[in-house]
Amino acid sequence: MKPSVWRQVVLFVSVAAVSQLCCIAAADEATEKLVEIDLETWQEAQAEGRKLLLLLYKTDGCDLCAQAVEEVNMILGQPEIPYGVELGKSEDPALLSKLGFKSVPTLVFLRDKSYVTYDGVELGKSEDPALLSKLGFKSVPTLVFLRDKSYVTYDGEIEVESMLHWIPLAAEVTVRDLGDKSFEHLTQASTGATTGDWLVAFSGPDCRDVTSMLDSVGVSFKGKVNVALVNMPRSPELVQRFQIKHCPHLIYFRRGKMYRYDLPTLDTASLRSFLDGFYKNSKAENVPIPKSQFDYITEGVADFLKKQLRGDNRNVAIAAVCAVAVSFLVVIILCCRSVVEPPSKKKGE
Repeated sequence: MKPSVWRQVVLFVSVAAVSQLCCIAAADEATEKLVEIDLETWQEAQAEGRKLLLLLYKTDGCDLCAQAVEEVNMILGQPEIPYGVELGKSEDPALLSKLGFKSVPTLVFLRDKSYVTYDGVELGKSEDPALLSKLGFKSVPTLVFLRDKSYVTYDGEIEVESMLHWIPLAAEVTVRDLGDKSFEHLTQASTGATTGDWLVAFSGPDCRDVTSMLDSVGVSFKGKVNVALVNMPRSPELVQRFQIKHCPHLIYFRRGKMYRYDLPTLDTASLRSFLDGFYKNSKAENVPIPKSQFDYITEGVADFLKKQLRGDNRNVAIAAVCAVAVSFLVVIILCCRSVVEPPSKKKGE
């Protein structure tokens, strides 16, 4: 090859390399800025199935919006942002109206041609060991959502898509309160009917608080397992029915059977594993049928007689029982005679 040809090849490669570097630099610069999104751009992204993390905001009359823009700008280029997720912002009133939002700032995550919202929630972080100990967490990072004076913990992957999908699910408290009067009506535990599976914790003021743990599991199994709390001092019939000897005591009701949680460790991860299938290693017990009022009356009479027979009035109690038994026997004999005895014949026949 001639020297002039070599020079041309080298020059061409050099120009191509410089152009490529310029393109890469321009792309990097573009990715370091929030993309401006309007209604038309949003509809295009939704139709194409793109992933877009969008901040809706206003420049006038919203001090919190400026702070939100700064917060979103801070996560640009962070490795936690999944590949293929665009970050944008919009103050287009048409888009705000289209999505039906009345307040800003609002964070919206578009994925799979649908979106979830992250609205009205303050963001915070903490490395306070006292708070970590207070909440009972042994590992970090951990995401906690405080709402309605209770909190729920996130136990999924620490990445944007999963967390933003979890937040709307965790917005509502999932734990329900059950008692003597409402338990069977809501759970239908003894019949295994239509209300689904239930994880019920029997607890009280002197027991370890498991409300947050139940709430976290309730969010993870939303639509699959109902979670509830029974206050033991206020529900003596349920305590007696299920033979609760300690607290907290957790029972999983599934298809007419009950499985007692008897693992040595009681935390969110272990409880989730139990519901995922580990409950099959526990003994499957038949759910006891709730007692009727007649059952409680007969049991009360029996307990009363037992106490009398063991007390100072033992002889009187024995005499009373014998008198009742004899009277009952006489009534039965008289009834039998009236049925067996043939009617007397009339005179003249």
